[in-house]
Amino acid sequence: MAGPFYNLIKGTTAGAPGTGAFTPNAASAGFRAWTNVPTGWWGMVRFEDGSDWELAYSYWNGTTLSRAATQDVSSSTGSLLTLTAAAQASLVADGARITPFHSVPWRGIVPIPAATTTPTAIGLAAATVTGTAAAASIAATNFLTRQPRSQSNSVTTANGQAGYSHTTAFAMVSTTAGAGGYMFHTRFGAATLPTGPRLFIGMTQVTFVANVGEPSAFVAAYATFSKDSTDTNIQLLTNSNAGAGTKVDTGIALVANSWYEAVIWSDPGSLTVKALLVRIDTGAIWYGETATDVPLSDSTLFPQTIGGLSATTGTAFGFCTGGYGIRSGAW
Repeated sequence: MAGPFYNLIKGTTAGAPGTGAFTPNAASAGFRAWTNVPTGWWGMVRFEDGSDWELAYSYWNGTTLSRAATQDVSSSTGSLLTLTAAAQASLVADGARITPFHSVPWRGIVPIPAATTTPTAIGLAAATVTGTAAAASIAATNFLTRQPRSQSNSVTTANGQAGYSHTTAFAMVSTTAGAGGYMFHTRFGAATLPTGPRLFIGMTQVTFVANVGEPSAFVAAYATFSKDSTDTNIQLLTNSNAGAGTKVDTGIALVANSWYEAVIWSDPGSLTVKALLVRIDTGAIWYGETATDVPLSDSTLFPQTIGGLSATTGTAFGFCTGGYGIRSGAW
C-alpha cells in the first residue's frame, strides 16, 4: 500500500460556510494544509464544528471543498451541518481507494508463477520481455522465492539486459490544473546479480532497452528508481530530456534475493515527482519528492522495468517482477 500520500490533511475555514462550500484557510494545528492536495481530488471529508461532525464526499477545486445534501454520508445531527467560522475539515479517504473502479483507469501486468509465460496484461498490450524467460516457482528458499513472480535472465556479456517493459504511452504530466498525472507501482527483485549491476525502474518517454550506457547518462524524459554500475544504492533518477539525469540517493542497496516495492507518481496539474521505495524483506523505507530535472509538461510516459550488466561480464541479471500497474489521468 502506498501513495499518493494525502495524509494528515486538516484545515480551518476562511469564513462561516453555513451549508455551502468550505474554503480552507490554514492548516489546523499539527496537520497539513489542503493546499497539499491536487486540484481535482475527491473523496471522504470530515467536517467538524465543536462537538458536531459531518462525513461527506467532497470535491476539491483547489480553493473550496464542495458540500451539498446529496454528498452527505452521515452526521451527528442527521443532516447537513450549518458550519460556523470555527469549523474545520479533514481528509478521511482518497476517493480512488474507496471506489477504485469509478473512473480511474488502472492497467498493468500480473506474473504467472512457475511459468515462462509472459505476465498477463490487463488493459494494455502484452509486455515486451527482455532476456530469456525462466520459470520462477514459489518456494521457501529465501524471501524472493516466496513471492509470486515472473523471471527473465540476461545474457552474461557486456551490457546484457533483462526485464519487462512497454513502449506505448500510458500517462502524461501536465501543469494544467486537474490534468495529467500518473501513479506507477511495481514489485521487483533479482535472483542473481552481476558485479556492478544497472537498474532502470519507472516511467520514461524513450525506451531504455538495449541502452549500453549508464542510466544517469541516458538522455530522455523519465522518472525512475535507477542504479548506475558505480552506485552503491538505488537512486531516484529524473530527467527533463535536457542532458544527464539528476540522482537522489535512497540509501537502499540492490541485493540478490531481496524484494522491493517501488511507487512513483506525479499528481494531476503537477510536474513534481514523488517516490516511495521499500525493501520489503528488511523494512527499509525511503520517500522523497523532487521538482528538479523532471519531465516537462505534456511529456508522455510508459513503463520500463529493466536490470542489466555493465562492462563486467560473467553473471546474468536474473530480473524478477511481481508485476506493475499504472493509474493515469486526473484523480
